Amino acid sequence: MQTLTVLDRRSFLDWIAEDLELGNLPRSLPDMIGSVVSRGKIGLLWEDTARGPLSLPYPIIVVPEEDLRDFLAWTSTYISSYAPFTAFFRVLTTTDLLKFDLLQNRLPVLPHSLLTAMACIAVAEAVVQMPQAPRSIANVSVQACQATFSYAALKALASGLHPADLPELSEAWAHARLLTADTPLRFDADSSAMFWMMVTSSLIGDSDVTRTDAGTWTEAIDDLIQTARYERPLKLSFAWQQIERAIPFAESTEKQFEFPREEQLAFLDRTAQALVRSSLPKALSEAWVGFLTARLSNGSFDYVGVLEGVRDALPGSLLWFALFSCWRPGFDGLVNGRCLGRRVAREVFERTSLFDAPTCDISLTEYDMLGASRSADSLRTKVSSVVDIELLPLISSKFRGAASVRSDVVRDKASAFNVPRLRHALMEALQALDPLPEQPKQTKVEPVLQQRNLFAKAPTQSKTGRGKRQIK
Repeated sequence: MQTLTVLDRRSFLDWIAEDLELGNLPRSLPDMIGSVVSRGKIGLLWEDTARGPLSLPYPIIVVPEEDLRDFLAWTSTYISSYAPFTAFFRVLTTTDLLKFDLLQNRLPVLPHSLLTAMACIAVAEAVVQMPQAPRSIANVSVQACQATFSYAALKALASGLHPADLPELSEAWAHARLLTADTPLRFDADSSAMFWMMVTSSLIGDSDVTRTDAGTWTEAIDDLIQTARYERPLKLSFAWQQIERAIPFAESTEKQFEFPREEQLAFLDRTAQALVRSSLPKALSEAWVGFLTARLSNGSFDYVGVLEGVRDALPGSLLWFALFSCWRPGFDGLVNGRCLGRRVAREVFERTSLFDAPTCDISLTEYDMLGASRSADSLRTKVSSVVDIELLPLISSKFRGAASVRSDVVRDKASAFNVPRLRHALMEALQALDPLPEQPKQTKVEPVLQQRNLFAKAPTQSKTGRGKRQIK
């Protein structure tokens, strides 16, 4: 049973000092939290199983949303015995507690088996973001995978966060990177968030909706996902029609997979070159290259290296390759590289109770507040040069770089970071307002790729059947 106790700040200090017994104070039911925790008040939401004032699990500290930053600034001034405060106590706002249904048993909207397989997408994004392309998946670390937005998105979806809240997660993740001065990204947070919004919208939507209009590029991507997921004929897909309209030689795509492997690679190279030069939306070009590579590899992650040539021009193609590989018979994205994908999946599904002590180094709001007030130069972290920041309740992510806080960045609703709002931009795109062009622009474009043959680093032999096919 959960109990709510409301204190003022003086009583809160007495409780921290263990001079105040909670059992002697009036109690309220958790469903009254929005009305009893008012400005200047602090709510302690705790379970009756706790045996002492500071026994585990710690109570959740609840404050009004408008008091959050002021409360954390106050704790950094008057409660030096717990610093940073959010490393020891879970601090939530009344708004977040209700908005994210944190007191309910939230369940993922996607099947466990599919989310597990999709852990390979975090591996693919880690490959994209690395300064130099790794020789193989075995050279990618778990820590590099945990530093991606895909890992944070998977963690959020596994914890029961609804896909509609992914833009808010993306905004928090991007701001944390800004505060930590982490290395520049080849595939930025907006692009990664767009990828996950399109994927989740397709997976939880109605796949049998009949199209009645000319269609848009987001609809083409949705159709490509359904084609891969349910093994539909490629030539019947709406996506294939749009690609064929932009690249005339695409009509021979299906026949190419009957030819020798070298000819397939040459065709993929030609297709990728044409897509980079076409007027198609970049996301659709990336999805198509990822789809074709997954077909060629039959789902084997040994083929990640063949996309090295498009890491700069079409970086999202690696994420699409990982997604489409999940539905191929030879999918090995969990076991390739000494079970890297499976290890990432284990971390993704590590569940934490709301009443457990935090496992992060600090919350994003407190980290932001420390940088704005210049009250701290460094933090004590679990891993050297890595800061584990809680972005949303129960969802944290690791950021590489020094633990020092940038003092020149302030989380301000009026700042340039929030204009235009990321949520608005993502939802606009997902509403499919921009139609596909009828014909590609016939103009000369200078080569933008690093090498002529994009797929020169293909493995010598396709390895298939190394993993069980994933449940759809």
